Amino acid sequence: ARRTCQLSRAGYWLPLCVFPACGPGLGLRASAQCRLVLARSQDRALTRHHGREVHRASLRNARKRQALLEALAEHFGDRVQCVGGPSGVHLLVHFKALTPRALDDGISRAAAAGVGVYSAAAYYATPQAHGSALLGYASLSESEIRAGIAKWAKVIKDANVELQ
Repeated sequence: ARRTCQLSRAGYWLPLCVFPACGPGLGLRASAQCRLVLARSQDRALTRHHGREVHRASLRNARKRQALLEALAEHFGDRVQCVGGPSGVHLLVHFKALTPRALDDGISRAAAAGVGVYSAAAYYATPQAHGSALLGYASLSESEIRAGIAKWAKVIKDANVELQ
């Protein structure tokens, strides 16, 4: 059996040959010190890597959000109101002149056409006068976002749903 030293903070198991000071001859105190030193160095490296990755993801999601806002403006114009800050990966869209029932019909037709749109009605404590949709965009590319909104707008138009 291979002897290992547990790095508990990062969740790794390392062979003793990597850190011989963790060997059984030095006792539990040395092993704990070894784990602490290793955990601290791993934390620094992981924090630097994690920070860079979070920054990259933020930039990607900002581009996707912008693509979504542009597509909504192109296909729905001022008939929709987008709600939410620049962070996150979902956008709440209020259809100013569309009832929740009409929007639900448009969402059902969109699903049949392969476009995933979700009604936001379940997130309100009281029924709303206008229809609202929750759009997630993190897992899509910018071109998929544009194509999905274009397809959804066509589905709504073909269903003769009046957006005024």
